[in-house]
Amino acid sequence: FDHGAQMLYVAGKGDANVRYFEADAADPYLHFISDFRTTVPQKGVCFLPKRCVDVHKHEIIRGLKLEASAVQPISFRVPRKSDAFQEDLFPDAPSGVASMGPDEWIGGADCREPPLRSMEPGAAAVAGPAKKQAVGVVSVKELRAQLAEANARNDALQKENELLKAELAQLKG
Repeated sequence: FDHGAQMLYVAGKGDANVRYFEADAADPYLHFISDFRTTVPQKGVCFLPKRCVDVHKHEIIRGLKLEASAVQPISFRVPRKSDAFQEDLFPDAPSGVASMGPDEWIGGADCREPPLRSMEPGAAAVAGPAKKQAVGVVSVKELRAQLAEANARNDALQKENELLKAELAQLKG
């Protein structure tokens, strides 16, 4: 489902077609638009993120079709005569930047909407609130030291647990 264009793409395993529908809030909710037809059945289909489309060619979605012996790119385009950017076809899309950092997620923060970016070529990218963490290289020696420290902490916690269990049993008994 493409939230920006309100389009639903349906592909079935063993089928050679991909049908697409426009979603609407009013009954009948889905309106058949067209279908993408080939003669080779698909084993699966995967659609790429919206930021991967070619807006100059009026491509509204791009995907990969898995066939028995190949992976074929598929493209859905809207026929337009104008070469100008079509804002109605390309509303702001998820930027691919995380909406929160790992510490916030582990801390139990509520999920946020993903940051959006303009699809217009040359528009400034939107920076998300997530902070980039420095990537570091850790040696095997350092990893072994960290493992020994974690094992020692685990042993201490297990001993403390046994003592607490014995104390609890003594209080009950």
